[in-house]
Amino acid sequence: MAWCEDEYEPECEGYTCPKWGKCQASKDMMREDSSLREEWRESRRDRLKKDILTVYKECGIPDWDCEGALSASKDSVDFALLYAKLLPTSLPIPCPTCSNQGLIYLQWGDIKEKAVTLRFDNMATRKITLMTIDHDDIKISHPDYGVRSINKIIREHLKEGAK
Repeated sequence: MAWCEDEYEPECEGYTCPKWGKCQASKDMMREDSSLREEWRESRRDRLKKDILTVYKECGIPDWDCEGALSASKDSVDFALLYAKLLPTSLPIPCPTCSNQGLIYLQWGDIKEKAVTLRFDNMATRKITLMTIDHDDIKISHPDYGVRSINKIIREHLKEGAK
């Protein structure tokens, strides 16, 4: 059993540990056994996929919020699931939510402080709306670039929030 240098306690039960991949002990173990790295990546993606499908199940009926909300759009869910397959290990797992317009959002951070949100508008046009929130300052953009560029923006915004 390896020791987690960040927490000064024994490492958990392998790649299901929330600290897995962040502490030096787990990075060393993954370097030695590449199959552990792949299992960890897949477990992260499976977790996000499960969370997105849970939101879809909870918000898949009209008026799910008792205030007239539209049911979650299958198109938006499918688009979010596609992104989940591409989620890099360098980003934390986001929290999926559904808007009252039926669109799926993935959110990193706390919207009251500093956060990044992706809204999956349309699978056919591959339209994603990116929102960065810095306290009360909200910037909305409709990036016309690929997933890697979006991931870079998310990573940079989250780094700024950690300062």
